[in-house]
Amino acid sequence: MMLLLLACGPDPAVIATGIGSDNPAVRQDMVVAGKLVDDPVVVEALVAALEDESTIIRITALESLADLDAVDAVPAICLRLEDDDDAVQRAAVDALGRLQDPAATPALVDYLDRNRAGRVPLNALWALGNIGDPEALPILSRFREHEDPYVAYNADQALRTIGDAEFVADAEPDPVELEEPEEAPVEEAPKAPAEEPSENKKNVAFPG
Repeated sequence: MMLLLLACGPDPAVIATGIGSDNPAVRQDMVVAGKLVDDPVVVEALVAALEDESTIIRITALESLADLDAVDAVPAICLRLEDDDDAVQRAAVDALGRLQDPAATPALVDYLDRNRAGRVPLNALWALGNIGDPEALPILSRFREHEDPYVAYNADQALRTIGDAEFVADAEPDPVELEEPEEAPVEEAPKAPAEEPSENKKNVAFPG
């Protein structure tokens, strides 16, 4: 069905209707097809699909929203960080990292803080680094001292990514208009004084 739909050209209204279908197979196909249709109607339907009863549909909707660069969906995606399914939570972290919207930083920081005592989600460290928001520096600095070397390494990489971005921003000077230097006046070389005829000099004919 999806191949036929794509062959005929995806219609946003059809995609959105399919995402809300009672048939789970149709919903799954339309959520996948949605990443090919950058339209507000489709984005709205994909956001609604984040609350679908099917885990795979919620995960696929997150991936499609990231593919569409749907920054407006960030608040809804942040809610999936508290999903009942760990796989959905991980997919939400990945989507937020790809969208790179600083508005997701507080939710990701809170997500990391909640998971500091257990298995630390490395993709959350990556996501914060990829977003590049300096607000994440304090918690990343704490995780850089983590006893798990993998956690410490990923936190360090995220810190370096944010630090490098700040350094580049600070290193770029504001453009300054330089005034063209005035041309120095060309001084004429001093002329040698004319030789005055000497009274002792006379025209004397050479003997021939």
